[in-house]
Amino acid sequence: MDAVGALSSTQRNSQGNSGRGMSELSSEDFTQLIITELTKQDPLQPNDTNALLNQIATIRSIESDTSLSTSLSSLVEQNDFSSAATLIGKNISGVSIDNRRASGTVEAVARTRDGTMVRLTTGEVLSWANVDSVQQ
Repeated sequence: MDAVGALSSTQRNSQGNSGRGMSELSSEDFTQLIITELTKQDPLQPNDTNALLNQIATIRSIESDTSLSTSLSSLVEQNDFSSAATLIGKNISGVSIDNRRASGTVEAVARTRDGTMVRLTTGEVLSWANVDSVQQ
């Protein structure tokens, strides 16, 4: 059995089908993975345990980087929304979502799947990224 098969078997046995990532692999699961790998290998042609450990470390590093990127993106979105909310009642100008120059008083702020949006009292909507001027 290869390392991936051993890992899949270990995860299925300990958790059903929850699909936990390598970054959440407990030391117990990791030890079980190594023991399974070592007991299933052919003694006349042993697997390279260092290669296995390097592969697992690489996978954990990639998952950690992905998790960090997701967390930072979420933090940026929250920061954009908070910053835009401070503009309610202030005059701004920028480019509207229909690519026209718009200016007016901020009436509302919303978080959408396209990012933070600012609605003016004139009814025009601007993406937070397209606001280029704020007046008192």
